[in-house]
Amino acid sequence: MSSHHFVKEGQEPALFVLDALPFALAAPLLEWAPLVLVAENALEHVQEWGIKIDVALSMPGQAQHAAQILSGQAPVTIAELLRGESFLTKGLSLLSDQGQTAVNILSTADEAFEEAAKFSPRLQVCILQENLKWSAIPSGQFEKWYPDGVRLHFRKSMPSQVLDLQGLTVENELLVNHRPGLVSIRSQQLFWVGEEP
Repeated sequence: MSSHHFVKEGQEPALFVLDALPFALAAPLLEWAPLVLVAENALEHVQEWGIKIDVALSMPGQAQHAAQILSGQAPVTIAELLRGESFLTKGLSLLSDQGQTAVNILSTADEAFEEAAKFSPRLQVCILQENLKWSAIPSGQFEKWYPDGVRLHFRKSMPSQVLDLQGLTVENELLVNHRPGLVSIRSQQLFWVGEEP
């Protein structure tokens, strides 16, 4: 007996490549053929992956250059940034306007967290870096079952933010559980939880 999963278009998280990270990080995210957005600075790198790019974001006045790189990718949308607009803000605005509900962002920039957090009420946001998958927790409540010895990373919205921990201890700026079970992190504001893949 076979098992089939049906995912409606727009329900699978979009893939937004901001920085040229390894394909191995993106490969599992491409299983459901998500909408793929790529920032101009990562365009040639992602083009080498041999995947379909749906939207390319270009700097003001650079749309023709992006179109040349993607000449074999038709149809593709080239979205030009407004002066002073960031790739991240432009891309997340496009996704939100299209009714997208979730996005996986490949980025190395620390600035991505603060900027992406602004969209977290409308979009479920994950930021993937080479060794961590960060999930925004806009509700301020995170619960998950883990085996013992799991190390979680965390980022606060502000330095004075208080986190209420259950089943976890802080060790060297990491959250560690010492026995299997449900762990909980609660706060009054959004925070980020980073898990090792």
